[in-house]
Amino acid sequence: MFGKMLGGFFDKEAIVRETIQGTLVNVSEELGCDHNELFIMIKPFNEDFDFKCYIYKVAKGSSPALVREISLKEILGDEEDKNTNDG
Repeated sequence: MFGKMLGGFFDKEAIVRETIQGTLVNVSEELGCDHNELFIMIKPFNEDFDFKCYIYKVAKGSSPALVREISLKEILGDEEDKNTNDG
């Protein structure tokens, strides 16, 4: 019950949307591409539906090319905070 009340104070959809949009902007800047050349795939890798996220770059007229894996921590910004605190 408390969880439902607390959940009502936050717009989870807006928070997730802004987080993903920010990640897409950061990745497009990292790769020097625009929104038409980029996508992120979420793929389960076991029967428990644990998943990994992969960044692909799409060049016009060719198949998508895997750039790298992206961690959930990186998407959520935790990795950046951790690196900042280390140094």
